[in-house]
Order: sequence, then C-alpha cells, then structure tokens
Amino acid sequence: MEILQLKYFKLVAELENMSQAAKELNIVQSAVSRSVKRLEEELGADLFDRVGKSIQLNLAGRVAYTKAVEILETIDQMKSDIKLCSSTKTPIHIVIEAASGLIPDLIAKYKTIKSDSDFIIHQTSDSRKCDLRISSTSIDDQDYDGQPLFTEEIKFLIPKKLLQDSHDKSIEVIELQNIPFIGLKDSYQLRRMTDDFGSRIGLFPKYVFESDNPSMLRSMIQSGLGAVYYPVYSWGDYDENYFSLLSIGGNKLKRLVLIHKEGSDIDINLFYDYILKELKA
Repeated sequence: MEILQLKYFKLVAELENMSQAAKELNIVQSAVSRSVKRLEEELGADLFDRVGKSIQLNLAGRVAYTKAVEILETIDQMKSDIKLCSSTKTPIHIVIEAASGLIPDLIAKYKTIKSDSDFIIHQTSDSRKCDLRISSTSIDDQDYDGQPLFTEEIKFLIPKKLLQDSHDKSIEVIELQNIPFIGLKDSYQLRRMTDDFGSRIGLFPKYVFESDNPSMLRSMIQSGLGAVYYPVYSWGDYDENYFSLLSIGGNKLKRLVLIHKEGSDIDINLFYDYILKELKA
C-alpha cells in the first residue's frame, strides 16, 4: 500500500467521480482507476458502489476513507514536526479543543505576515507543553477563565436523504430519535456539551460513527452517514443541496469560544494578539 494510493482514493471518495479526480490530479483516468483497484485488492474488499453515473463509498469504503484521512494527516504532521526539529526557533504550541476549522487558516494567514513563526498543534490539553489553548464552554457558564473570542449557535446538520419531510428552520425531537448521528468522542468539550443539551430536551442520539479527530469528522459529514451537531460559525459552509441546518423549536444551544495564554514569549504574545484581532466579536 502506497501513500499515493491513499491520496487518489481520498480524492475519488470526496468527488464521487473518477474522471473529476483524474482531472484535478492532472493525470489520466485509467491511472486513478488502477490505483483504486489495487487498493481494493490489497484490502480484499470493494470500496465503492455505483449509483447512476457517480460512485459512492460503501460501508467498507467509509471505514477505509476514515483510516486514509487519519494516515495522511499523520504523515503531514510528521513532516511538519520533523521540519521543526531542525529549526533553532522555538515553535508555538497550540492546543485546539474548539474552532478547529478556523485556527489552521489563521495560522496560514499569519505566516504570510510573519513567515519565521513556527507552530505545533495539539488536540488535547494533556499535552506536555501548551503556549495557547482554544476551548469552549456553554453560553450559560458564568464561571470560566480565558479571553472570550466569539459565541456561536450549534445546530443540527442533517443529510436531506435522512429526513422524511422537508424542513425550513426547525425539527422536532421525536423526528431526530430515529436518525443516526455521527460525532466526536465524549472526551471532547463539544460532545459533552451536546450530550448535556440532548439530555435536557429528551434527545439521546444513536451514534454510528465517533471520532477523536474533528477534521476527520468534518470529512465524514460529506458521506451523509448521519446527522451531526454543527457549530455554525467555526465549521463554516455546507452544501445546501444535500444538507439541512436545523434547530429544535425554541431550544437553542450556544457556546462561547475562549483563548487561554500560558506562555509569555514575545512570539506567543504577538500571535495571541493577532487571534484576538481576527476573531474577537
């Protein structure tokens, strides 16, 4: 199994079309098809079902896609970490427990201004070193530390194919009871917050997919495997042709996203001030 195979497979899975993937990769379609076929042979299973003129991941394919995303992200992170090891400049360690869809883009934008800044991103607060930490708490929580950045509503993003009726802005709890869910594992603040919200309104979702990687979860949303609690601002746009973004009547769930500064180095302070400028409401 080769890294290139996984890259080709990931793109085909996301585009659901061999020819489009080949066009984006600037290679012939037969090369993409052969690569995917070799991967299927090595794994001992078909990964796609044909639906009309397009292809869609089957159950084995969704499992393979999840693992492929994880492997490719690990490889990218390994390259980044090894590169930093050869640098004499101390990198900024950031723990991202919330707003993971926003911070990487901010880092990339910041590096166009200050190119000599280096970063290492962690996903859990039990990391040995932390200079900055992005977290969240319920909007009702008055006993928090850290500097508030913004508030956002968390709604339900639901594949339209899982809805029996069309919906404009809201959905009833009883309609959600039989819809499968995907989400983060309960070690994440967002999951604990949504579980608490669900228990208060009588919603106890059946999770068919859980991940400890927010970016992987956002990738899995495109599979249409289930509904997901969706932070409207920090997770960004979605395809309105295939998904509905809904609330439950008057029951609104909102969270407050915070930044915590642990280090005092000048580079840490500069990036901290930059995040406040870019995100603070």
